[in-house]
Amino acid sequence: FPAAQAALGNGRITAVIGAVVDVQFDEGLPPILNALEVAGRESRLVLEVAQHLGENTVRTIAMDGTEGLIRGQKVLDTGAPIRIPVGPETLGRIMNVIGEPIDERGPISTKHSPFIDCNLYQVLNSQDRLCWFFRK
Repeated sequence: FPAAQAALGNGRITAVIGAVVDVQFDEGLPPILNALEVAGRESRLVLEVAQHLGENTVRTIAMDGTEGLIRGQKVLDTGAPIRIPVGPETLGRIMNVIGEPIDERGPISTKHSPFIDCNLYQVLNSQDRLCWFFRK
């Protein structure tokens, strides 16, 4: 997904318990399933909104390790859910949980990048070559 934009909403980490990270926002909450990015880290850390806690806090699930996160650290709303590339171009490729290639073979260009929490069978049903794999 595109780089997080400050205009979509900034938050601050209020609690970290394992892979669960609570983030407080001053104005408005990102929708459930939206991806958030933690700012100021060497490696990219994406958080997926799992629950709204009151009027200004969301509970998220980290898509990678939370070591080094601190209270008050800035978090940016990406404005969209996590998307994963699907299609013949992904066959034989290795991706991490947020759809980024980790096999050192460059980017993956696909026609479809559905939300990670969508009904995958419906997406693949539109691509006849892959349907048989999931029906067996």
